[in-house]
Amino acid sequence: MRTVSDRIRHALSFEIIGLILVVPIGALAFDHPMQDIGVITIVSSIVATVWNYLYNWGFDHALQRLTGSVVKSWPVRIGHAVLFEAGLVALLMSFENFNTTLMLVGSDAPLPITMYGQMREGATPAINAVSLLVMLAVGGIASLFALTSKPES
Repeated sequence: MRTVSDRIRHALSFEIIGLILVVPIGALAFDHPMQDIGVITIVSSIVATVWNYLYNWGFDHALQRLTGSVVKSWPVRIGHAVLFEAGLVALLMSFENFNTTLMLVGSDAPLPITMYGQMREGATPAINAVSLLVMLAVGGIASLFALTSKPES
């Protein structure tokens, strides 16, 4: 099982890399200043980092208790990732109080509502291309890591 320092290092490095990628791309894609995108991403990153630590700690302990090991098969890894992302979306949506904000918007919508509106209306080809490249890069890096890493014991 991973140590506390390993978990903290992993969570922080993942979020820092995410911030470096998301802030400039978000500023370009949504035509907002980097400061506006930065505030949203930093707050979201803090929530994601705490969730990452707690979720992975709890998942590893549950897996250890149920199977006697923390070694994950591919189906378990996929389930782990899907449950993690679903939980993170639920946390971030409740954190932003999205539904209340959507109902109380005046003439000048805040950035989360603007982003939501742009996604609902359809993204430009540039946004679609950038998101595809980011997804392919992340998938490639994750696959490369999975293929080259040694199994946990």
